Amino acid sequence: MPPHRWTSSNSFFVPARSSRHRTACLALYRALLEASPKVPLPVDLKTAWGNKRHPIANVIRRAFIKNRNDTSPRLVYPALEAGYRMLDTLSKAANPDTPEYDSILTFLRKRLAERNHVLQQKEAHPPHSKTPRKPSSAPNPSTIPLLVKTTPAPTPENPKPKPTYASEVRPRPSSDLPPGKKRRIPVLDMAREYPFLRLGRPQSPTLDRVLTQKNKARVQMLDRLRDWNDDDSTLIGVADCREEDHWDRLVLDLLDREGQGQQNGFTRRVQHGSSELSFMNTLHTNGITHVLQALTADREDAVARADAMRQIIKEEKAMAALEKAQDHENRRRRWEARMTAEHGAGWEDIIAEQKRQRDEARAALMRLPEKERIAVVRKRRLERRVRLEQEEKERLATVD
Repeated sequence: MPPHRWTSSNSFFVPARSSRHRTACLALYRALLEASPKVPLPVDLKTAWGNKRHPIANVIRRAFIKNRNDTSPRLVYPALEAGYRMLDTLSKAANPDTPEYDSILTFLRKRLAERNHVLQQKEAHPPHSKTPRKPSSAPNPSTIPLLVKTTPAPTPENPKPKPTYASEVRPRPSSDLPPGKKRRIPVLDMAREYPFLRLGRPQSPTLDRVLTQKNKARVQMLDRLRDWNDDDSTLIGVADCREEDHWDRLVLDLLDREGQGQQNGFTRRVQHGSSELSFMNTLHTNGITHVLQALTADREDAVARADAMRQIIKEEKAMAALEKAQDHENRRRRWEARMTAEHGAGWEDIIAEQKRQRDEARAALMRLPEKERIAVVRKRRLERRVRLEQEEKERLATVD
Protein backbone atom coordinates (compact mmCIF):
# COMPACT_ATOMS: atom_id res chain seq x y z
CA MET A 1 0.00 0.00 0.00
CA PRO A 2 1.54 3.32 -1.02
CA PRO A 3 2.28 5.84 1.75
CA HIS A 4 -0.32 8.48 2.50
CA ARG A 5 0.41 11.90 1.05
CA TRP A 6 -1.34 15.17 1.74
CA THR A 7 -3.20 16.70 -1.19
CA SER A 8 -5.50 19.65 -1.58
CA SER A 9 -8.50 17.30 -1.45
CA ASN A 10 -7.55 16.40 2.14
CA SER A 11 -8.10 19.96 3.31
CA PHE A 12 -11.11 20.19 5.63
CA PHE A 13 -11.61 23.94 5.21
CA VAL A 14 -12.95 25.37 1.94
CA PRO A 15 -12.95 29.19 2.12
CA ALA A 16 -15.52 29.60 -0.66
CA ARG A 17 -18.08 27.61 1.35
CA SER A 18 -17.59 29.52 4.59
CA SER A 19 -20.02 32.35 5.38
CA ARG A 20 -17.52 33.80 7.86
CA HIS A 21 -14.89 33.92 5.16
CA ARG A 22 -17.21 35.74 2.75
CA THR A 23 -18.21 38.21 5.47
CA ALA A 24 -14.56 38.88 6.29
CA CYS A 25 -13.65 39.42 2.62
CA LEU A 26 -16.54 41.83 2.07
CA ALA A 27 -15.63 43.73 5.24
CA LEU A 28 -12.01 44.01 4.14
CA TYR A 29 -13.14 45.12 0.67
CA ARG A 30 -15.40 47.86 2.08
CA ALA A 31 -12.73 49.01 4.53
CA LEU A 32 -10.18 49.34 1.72
CA LEU A 33 -12.62 51.27 -0.46
CA GLU A 34 -13.45 53.62 2.41
CA ALA A 35 -9.76 54.26 3.14
CA SER A 36 -8.83 54.91 -0.51
CA PRO A 37 -10.32 58.43 -0.92
CA LYS A 38 -8.57 59.57 2.26
CA VAL A 39 -5.17 59.34 0.50
CA PRO A 40 -4.50 62.71 -1.23
CA LEU A 41 -3.18 62.22 -4.78
CA PRO A 42 -1.67 64.68 -7.29
CA VAL A 43 -3.92 65.84 -10.10
CA ASP A 44 -2.00 63.92 -12.78
CA LEU A 45 -2.54 60.61 -10.96
CA LYS A 46 -6.08 61.34 -9.85
CA THR A 47 -7.31 61.95 -13.42
CA ALA A 48 -4.93 59.64 -15.30
CA TRP A 49 -7.36 56.70 -15.45
CA GLY A 50 -10.10 58.85 -16.91
CA ASN A 51 -13.03 57.61 -14.77
CA LYS A 52 -14.84 58.80 -11.68
CA ARG A 53 -13.54 55.97 -9.49
CA HIS A 54 -10.52 56.72 -7.30
CA PRO A 55 -7.30 55.18 -8.77
CA ILE A 56 -6.53 53.25 -5.57
CA ALA A 57 -10.10 51.97 -5.39
CA ASN A 58 -9.80 50.87 -9.01
CA VAL A 59 -6.64 48.87 -8.24
CA ILE A 60 -8.31 47.28 -5.19
CA ARG A 61 -11.39 46.34 -7.18
CA ARG A 62 -9.32 44.68 -9.92
CA ALA A 63 -7.26 42.78 -7.33
CA PHE A 64 -10.38 41.37 -5.65
CA ILE A 65 -11.85 40.39 -9.05
CA LYS A 66 -8.60 38.64 -9.96
CA ASN A 67 -8.57 36.59 -6.72
CA ARG A 68 -12.30 35.95 -6.74
CA ASN A 69 -11.99 32.32 -7.89
CA ASP A 70 -9.23 31.30 -5.44
CA THR A 71 -10.44 28.59 -3.08
CA SER A 72 -7.19 27.10 -1.79
CA PRO A 73 -6.07 28.18 1.72
CA ARG A 74 -2.54 28.32 0.35
CA LEU A 75 -3.64 31.25 -1.85
CA VAL A 76 -6.39 32.76 0.30
CA TYR A 77 -4.40 33.33 3.51
CA PRO A 78 -1.53 35.30 1.86
CA ALA A 79 -4.08 37.36 -0.09
CA LEU A 80 -5.95 38.29 3.10
CA GLU A 81 -2.69 39.13 4.89
CA ALA A 82 -1.71 41.37 1.98
CA GLY A 83 -5.13 43.05 2.16
CA TYR A 84 -4.76 43.77 5.88
CA ARG A 85 -1.26 45.16 5.35
CA MET A 86 -2.61 47.39 2.60
CA LEU A 87 -5.35 48.62 4.95
CA ASP A 88 -2.68 49.67 7.46
CA THR A 89 -0.67 51.29 4.68
CA LEU A 90 -3.66 53.29 3.44
CA SER A 91 -4.44 54.43 6.97
CA LYS A 92 -0.90 55.73 7.40
CA ALA A 93 -0.75 57.16 3.86
CA ALA A 94 -3.45 59.69 4.69
CA ASN A 95 -0.53 61.79 5.93
CA PRO A 96 1.60 62.93 2.91
CA ASP A 97 4.75 63.10 5.07
CA THR A 98 4.90 59.34 5.71
CA PRO A 99 6.96 56.74 3.76
CA GLU A 100 3.73 54.84 3.06
CA TYR A 101 2.42 57.78 1.06
CA ASP A 102 5.57 57.83 -1.10
CA SER A 103 5.33 54.07 -1.67
CA ILE A 104 1.73 54.41 -2.86
CA LEU A 105 2.67 57.20 -5.29
CA THR A 106 5.54 55.09 -6.66
CA PHE A 107 3.23 52.09 -7.10
CA LEU A 108 0.55 54.13 -8.89
CA ARG A 109 3.07 55.76 -11.24
CA LYS A 110 4.44 52.32 -12.13
CA ARG A 111 0.93 51.00 -12.82
CA LEU A 112 0.17 54.09 -14.91
CA ALA A 113 3.34 53.55 -17.01
CA GLU A 114 2.35 49.91 -17.62
CA ARG A 115 -1.20 50.95 -18.56
CA ASN A 116 0.00 53.60 -21.02
CA HIS A 117 2.36 51.09 -22.61
CA VAL A 118 -0.46 48.56 -23.07
CA LEU A 119 -2.71 51.23 -24.61
CA GLN A 120 0.04 52.26 -27.03
CA GLN A 121 0.51 48.64 -28.07
CA LYS A 122 -3.24 48.27 -28.63
CA GLU A 123 -3.26 51.35 -30.85
CA ALA A 124 -0.29 50.07 -32.84
CA HIS A 125 -1.74 46.53 -33.04
CA PRO A 126 -5.56 46.72 -32.84
CA PRO A 127 -7.35 43.57 -31.69
CA HIS A 128 -8.69 41.14 -34.27
CA SER A 129 -12.19 41.79 -35.52
CA LYS A 130 -14.61 39.32 -37.09
CA THR A 131 -13.02 39.95 -40.50
CA PRO A 132 -9.39 40.79 -39.64
CA ARG A 133 -7.17 42.24 -42.32
CA LYS A 134 -4.04 40.36 -43.21
CA PRO A 135 -1.05 42.13 -41.64
CA SER A 136 1.05 43.93 -44.20
CA SER A 137 4.62 42.78 -44.78
CA ALA A 138 5.59 45.71 -47.01
CA PRO A 139 8.89 47.45 -46.22
CA ASN A 140 8.54 50.06 -43.50
CA PRO A 141 10.82 53.12 -43.94
CA SER A 142 10.80 53.76 -40.18
CA THR A 143 12.09 50.27 -39.33
CA ILE A 144 15.49 50.25 -37.63
CA PRO A 145 17.69 47.42 -38.98
CA LEU A 146 18.89 44.86 -36.49
CA LEU A 147 22.31 44.48 -38.17
CA VAL A 148 24.47 47.02 -39.98
CA LYS A 149 27.09 45.95 -42.50
CA THR A 150 30.60 46.84 -41.33
CA THR A 151 32.64 45.19 -44.09
CA PRO A 152 35.96 47.06 -44.63
CA ALA A 153 36.66 48.66 -47.99
CA PRO A 154 38.62 46.58 -50.53
CA THR A 155 42.38 47.11 -50.61
CA PRO A 156 45.11 45.87 -52.96
CA GLU A 157 46.17 43.39 -50.28
CA ASN A 158 42.57 42.27 -49.63
CA PRO A 159 40.50 42.93 -52.76
CA LYS A 160 37.55 40.81 -51.52
CA PRO A 161 37.19 41.23 -47.73
CA LYS A 162 34.83 38.92 -45.92
CA PRO A 163 31.53 40.51 -44.87
CA THR A 164 31.06 41.54 -41.24
CA TYR A 165 28.00 42.81 -39.36
CA ALA A 166 27.30 44.56 -36.07
CA SER A 167 24.20 45.69 -34.19
CA GLU A 168 23.56 49.28 -33.14
CA VAL A 169 20.24 48.64 -31.35
CA ARG A 170 20.95 45.44 -29.39
CA PRO A 171 21.28 44.80 -26.55
CA ARG A 172 18.80 47.40 -25.36
CA PRO A 173 19.44 49.15 -22.05
CA SER A 174 17.06 48.40 -19.22
CA SER A 175 15.57 51.90 -19.51
CA ASP A 176 14.26 51.05 -23.02
CA LEU A 177 12.45 47.90 -21.88
CA PRO A 178 8.65 48.06 -21.41
CA PRO A 179 7.63 48.98 -17.85
CA GLY A 180 7.48 45.98 -15.58
CA LYS A 181 9.02 43.62 -18.16
CA LYS A 182 12.16 41.57 -17.72
CA ARG A 183 14.81 41.11 -20.37
CA ARG A 184 14.19 38.18 -22.72
CA ILE A 185 17.19 36.50 -24.31
CA PRO A 186 16.69 36.10 -28.09
CA VAL A 187 17.09 32.69 -29.69
CA LEU A 188 19.13 32.00 -32.83
CA ASP A 189 17.21 29.92 -35.38
CA MET A 190 17.56 28.92 -39.02
CA ALA A 191 15.16 29.23 -41.94
CA ARG A 192 16.82 26.70 -44.25
CA GLU A 193 20.14 28.40 -45.00
CA TYR A 194 19.47 31.78 -43.38
CA PRO A 195 19.90 32.59 -39.67
CA PHE A 196 17.55 34.90 -37.81
CA LEU A 197 16.79 35.90 -34.23
CA ARG A 198 13.52 35.08 -32.52
CA LEU A 199 12.95 38.28 -30.55
CA GLY A 200 9.34 37.74 -29.50
CA ARG A 201 5.89 36.54 -30.43
CA PRO A 202 4.21 36.84 -32.84
CA GLN A 203 6.95 36.85 -35.46
CA SER A 204 7.12 39.97 -37.60
CA PRO A 205 5.43 39.69 -41.02
CA THR A 206 8.33 41.67 -42.46
CA LEU A 207 10.79 39.02 -41.24
CA ASP A 208 8.61 36.31 -42.82
CA ARG A 209 8.62 38.16 -46.14
CA VAL A 210 12.40 38.66 -46.16
CA LEU A 211 13.17 35.03 -45.27
CA THR A 212 10.69 33.79 -47.88
CA GLN A 213 12.22 35.96 -50.61
CA LYS A 214 15.76 34.87 -49.74
CA ASN A 215 14.86 31.18 -49.76
CA LYS A 216 12.98 31.51 -53.05
CA ALA A 217 15.95 33.25 -54.69
CA ARG A 218 18.37 30.56 -53.47
CA VAL A 219 16.09 27.75 -54.66
CA GLN A 220 15.82 29.40 -58.08
CA MET A 221 19.62 29.56 -58.43
CA LEU A 222 19.98 25.91 -57.43
CA ASP A 223 17.23 24.90 -59.86
CA ARG A 224 19.01 26.79 -62.63
CA LEU A 225 22.25 24.93 -61.95
CA ARG A 226 20.36 21.64 -62.07
CA ASP A 227 18.62 22.55 -65.33
CA TRP A 228 21.89 23.51 -67.01
CA ASN A 229 23.24 20.00 -66.35
CA ASP A 230 19.97 18.20 -67.09
CA ASP A 231 19.55 16.84 -70.61
CA ASP A 232 15.75 16.80 -70.28
CA SER A 233 15.51 20.48 -69.29
CA THR A 234 13.83 22.97 -71.60
CA LEU A 235 16.60 25.53 -70.89
CA ILE A 236 19.83 25.75 -72.87
CA GLY A 237 22.30 23.62 -70.94
CA VAL A 238 25.64 21.89 -71.13
CA ALA A 239 24.45 19.31 -73.69
CA ASP A 240 23.12 22.03 -76.00
CA CYS A 241 26.36 24.02 -75.77
CA ARG A 242 28.37 20.88 -76.49
CA GLU A 243 26.33 20.21 -79.63
CA GLU A 244 26.65 23.84 -80.77
CA ASP A 245 30.44 23.74 -80.35
CA HIS A 246 30.53 20.43 -82.26
CA TRP A 247 28.54 22.03 -85.05
CA ASP A 248 30.97 24.97 -85.16
CA ARG A 249 33.93 22.59 -85.43
CA LEU A 250 32.26 20.78 -88.33
CA VAL A 251 31.66 24.12 -90.08
CA LEU A 252 35.31 25.20 -89.49
CA ASP A 253 36.61 21.89 -90.84
CA LEU A 254 34.49 22.33 -93.95
CA LEU A 255 35.73 25.90 -94.42
CA ASP A 256 39.35 24.82 -93.95
CA ARG A 257 38.98 22.18 -96.61
CA GLU A 258 37.59 24.76 -98.95
CA GLY A 259 40.36 27.25 -98.02
CA GLN A 260 37.96 29.91 -96.67
CA GLY A 261 38.59 29.58 -92.95
CA GLN A 262 41.19 32.35 -92.65
CA GLN A 263 39.31 34.64 -95.01
CA ASN A 264 36.20 34.55 -92.80
CA GLY A 265 38.19 35.28 -89.59
CA PHE A 266 37.55 31.96 -87.83
CA THR A 267 40.16 30.42 -85.54
CA ARG A 268 40.89 26.82 -84.73
CA ARG A 269 40.87 27.42 -80.98
CA VAL A 270 37.17 26.69 -80.87
CA GLN A 271 37.97 23.06 -81.56
CA HIS A 272 39.49 22.70 -78.07
CA GLY A 273 36.74 24.64 -76.30
CA SER A 274 39.16 27.39 -75.14
CA SER A 275 37.86 30.20 -77.30
CA GLU A 276 35.77 32.98 -75.78
CA LEU A 277 33.42 32.46 -78.71
CA SER A 278 32.57 28.88 -77.68
CA PHE A 279 29.15 28.20 -76.22
CA MET A 280 30.56 26.01 -73.45
CA ASN A 281 32.94 28.72 -72.23
CA THR A 282 30.18 31.32 -72.30
CA LEU A 283 27.87 29.09 -70.23
CA HIS A 284 30.58 28.36 -67.65
CA THR A 285 31.76 31.98 -67.39
CA ASN A 286 28.46 33.85 -67.45
CA GLY A 287 26.24 31.10 -66.08
CA ILE A 288 27.57 28.33 -63.86
CA THR A 289 30.57 30.20 -62.43
CA HIS A 290 28.50 33.34 -61.83
CA VAL A 291 25.76 31.44 -59.96
CA LEU A 292 28.30 29.48 -57.88
CA GLN A 293 30.03 32.71 -56.90
CA ALA A 294 26.66 34.27 -55.97
CA LEU A 295 25.80 31.22 -53.81
CA THR A 296 29.21 31.36 -52.12
CA ALA A 297 28.87 35.09 -51.41
CA ASP A 298 25.36 34.53 -50.07
CA ARG A 299 26.66 31.75 -47.81
CA GLU A 300 29.49 33.93 -46.46
CA ASP A 301 27.01 36.73 -45.82
CA ALA A 302 24.74 34.35 -43.87
CA VAL A 303 27.70 33.13 -41.79
CA ALA A 304 28.68 36.75 -40.99
CA ARG A 305 25.11 37.53 -39.94
CA ALA A 306 25.03 34.43 -37.72
CA ASP A 307 28.26 35.51 -36.02
CA ALA A 308 26.79 38.95 -35.32
CA MET A 309 23.60 37.39 -33.95
CA ARG A 310 25.57 35.10 -31.66
CA GLN A 311 27.41 38.18 -30.38
CA ILE A 312 24.03 39.83 -29.66
CA ILE A 313 22.90 36.78 -27.67
CA LYS A 314 26.18 36.80 -25.72
CA GLU A 315 25.81 40.49 -24.84
CA GLU A 316 22.11 40.03 -23.94
CA LYS A 317 23.00 37.19 -21.56
CA ALA A 318 25.75 39.27 -19.94
CA MET A 319 23.41 42.24 -19.47
CA ALA A 320 20.63 39.98 -18.11
CA ALA A 321 23.04 38.49 -15.57
CA LEU A 322 24.13 42.00 -14.53
CA GLU A 323 20.53 43.18 -14.14
CA LYS A 324 19.68 40.05 -12.14
CA ALA A 325 22.59 40.71 -9.78
CA GLN A 326 21.54 44.36 -9.40
CA ASP A 327 17.93 43.37 -8.72
CA HIS A 328 19.08 40.84 -6.12
CA GLU A 329 21.26 43.48 -4.48
CA ASN A 330 18.39 45.99 -4.39
CA ARG A 331 15.99 43.44 -2.88
CA ARG A 332 18.63 42.47 -0.33
CA ARG A 333 19.15 46.12 0.59
CA ARG A 334 15.40 46.68 1.05
CA TRP A 335 15.11 43.54 3.16
CA GLU A 336 18.03 44.60 5.37
CA ALA A 337 16.43 48.03 5.84
CA ARG A 338 13.14 46.37 6.84
CA MET A 339 14.91 44.02 9.27
CA THR A 340 16.80 46.95 10.80
CA ALA A 341 13.53 48.84 11.28
CA GLU A 342 11.87 45.81 12.92
CA HIS A 343 14.70 44.37 15.06
CA GLY A 344 17.24 47.16 15.42
CA ALA A 345 20.99 47.15 14.83
CA GLY A 346 21.56 43.53 15.93
CA TRP A 347 19.06 42.00 13.53
CA GLU A 348 21.62 39.60 12.01
CA ASP A 349 21.92 37.60 15.20
CA ILE A 350 18.14 37.57 15.70
CA ILE A 351 17.50 36.32 12.14
CA ALA A 352 20.23 33.68 12.46
CA GLU A 353 18.74 32.42 15.73
CA GLN A 354 15.25 32.29 14.21
CA LYS A 355 16.57 30.34 11.23
CA ARG A 356 18.36 27.90 13.54
CA GLN A 357 15.17 27.32 15.51
CA ARG A 358 13.16 26.76 12.33
CA ASP A 359 15.73 24.27 11.03
CA GLU A 360 15.70 22.36 14.30
CA ALA A 361 11.89 22.31 14.40
CA ARG A 362 11.73 21.10 10.78
CA ALA A 363 14.31 18.38 11.45
CA ALA A 364 12.41 17.26 14.53
CA LEU A 365 9.16 17.16 12.54
CA MET A 366 10.73 15.06 9.77
CA ARG A 367 11.99 12.55 12.33
CA LEU A 368 8.43 11.80 13.47
CA PRO A 369 6.46 8.90 11.96
CA GLU A 370 4.34 9.81 8.99
CA LYS A 371 0.97 9.69 10.78
CA GLU A 372 2.20 11.84 13.65
CA ARG A 373 3.78 14.28 11.21
CA ILE A 374 0.49 14.67 9.31
CA ALA A 375 -1.38 15.20 12.58
CA VAL A 376 1.06 17.92 13.66
CA VAL A 377 0.73 19.70 10.30
CA ARG A 378 -3.07 19.65 10.48
CA LYS A 379 -2.99 20.93 14.04
CA ARG A 380 -0.77 23.84 13.04
CA ARG A 381 -3.09 24.72 10.17
CA LEU A 382 -6.08 24.65 12.48
CA GLU A 383 -4.31 26.90 14.99
CA ARG A 384 -3.37 29.31 12.22
CA ARG A 385 -6.93 29.41 10.93
CA VAL A 386 -8.29 30.11 14.42
CA ARG A 387 -5.70 32.84 14.90
CA LEU A 388 -6.60 34.49 11.60
CA GLU A 389 -10.31 34.35 12.41
CA GLN A 390 -9.64 35.92 15.81
CA GLU A 391 -7.63 38.72 14.22
CA GLU A 392 -10.37 39.17 11.67
CA LYS A 393 -13.02 39.54 14.39
CA GLU A 394 -10.90 42.12 16.17
CA ARG A 395 -10.52 44.12 12.96
CA LEU A 396 -14.24 43.94 12.25
CA ALA A 397 -14.93 45.19 15.75
CA THR A 398 -12.53 48.05 15.18
CA VAL A 399 -14.16 48.98 11.85
CA ASP A 400 -17.66 48.88 13.35
